[in-house]
Amino acid sequence: MKDPLQESLWHLQEINALLEESVEQLETESKQNNDLTDTMLRFKQVYELMPEFDIERARIDLNEELEPLIQLLKDKLKESLNRHAIDLNTLKQKYELNKLTLNNGLNSDPMSSQDIDESTDVVVMGSTTNEELEELRELKKKKEALQKKLDALRQ
Repeated sequence: MKDPLQESLWHLQEINALLEESVEQLETESKQNNDLTDTMLRFKQVYELMPEFDIERARIDLNEELEPLIQLLKDKLKESLNRHAIDLNTLKQKYELNKLTLNNGLNSDPMSSQDIDESTDVVVMGSTTNEELEELRELKKKKEALQKKLDALRQ
């Protein structure tokens, strides 16, 4: 009975020795991997005090870099706003002119030869002001009043 027990004991000792060897080998071979993972996964936050001069210099550099871009965008925006303001003014003037033309067409008698000559006058739309448009309205009213007096004298 000693033989089988001793043999089992011997096998257990052999297995134990092999396991110890395997553990040691794994520890030595994995040391590189452990070092790599430790250095990759472990990080340090380093805070460094910067002189105020360096911070101001960085701020100035940033402003010098961005200021021209901001100015360019600002100029484009102003130009676009001016263009839209001019377009709006032109549309208002056309509206007023069309309104006056429509009112004159409804209020006047059927067109005489004189009216036809006057209607072919070219109206140049420029950058007229509201005061000029108001003056134009008043002059047209005076013209209509004088035309009525002339028609009354002719009859």
